[in-house]
Amino acid sequence: MSSLGYLAFPPLSSLPSRSTVPEGLPSQHDGNHTPSAATETSRDAEQRAHASEERRRREDVQRQRRVEAQMEMALQGELDYVRMGLSVRDRHGRIDKARTEYLRAEIRRRDTHARVIKQWDTYKTRWKVLLASNTPLAFADIPWPVAHQPSSALDLQPEAVVLFFTESLQATGIATTEADRLRSALLRWHPDKMSTVLARTVATDVDSVSEGVNIVFRALHARIHHVKDTAAAS
Repeated sequence: MSSLGYLAFPPLSSLPSRSTVPEGLPSQHDGNHTPSAATETSRDAEQRAHASEERRRREDVQRQRRVEAQMEMALQGELDYVRMGLSVRDRHGRIDKARTEYLRAEIRRRDTHARVIKQWDTYKTRWKVLLASNTPLAFADIPWPVAHQPSSALDLQPEAVVLFFTESLQATGIATTEADRLRSALLRWHPDKMSTVLARTVATDVDSVSEGVNIVFRALHARIHHVKDTAAAS
């Protein structure tokens, strides 16, 4: 007796899948997917907006600088006018006493600032020159930290020494504290450190230079302790 046969079909899961994407077109799973035109348009718009904002920012900065330059030029004109001993007038032609006094105070402030900057730069330059040479030194060759060059140790006042360093700290705008500035100066003017300077000093000026060094050192030492005590009490 013959048995009936049947056709065996493989399960559906084993059949190869057929892509519905026509051949030659990129698949949605393709890693080289090209952004749509809408995406590119949005990105371009963002870039243009950013560039426009950056351009406006630069223009604002330039405009502000021009305004500040014009204001400074106008102020300088007023300062020059007052320097000649004249008084500025208001828009009605009357003497503006308040404005004139303000300008006189500004002149004093600027002159003081320029003087302090110059004397501090001179002080540093003189120290560089002194340390770079080995020639004999007189009392007048020492860069004494005071506004006016002393003729002897008797001209060195402790208050003037302290003022020299505190004024220069404010005028130069260096990002350091008074205590740090004083400590640095204290190291430089320590009698042991200054022994090399004394060794180069001519015999006739050794005593006066030594006395001057001690005056400067004691003034700095007293001031730095005052600063520390004030900080501790606050």
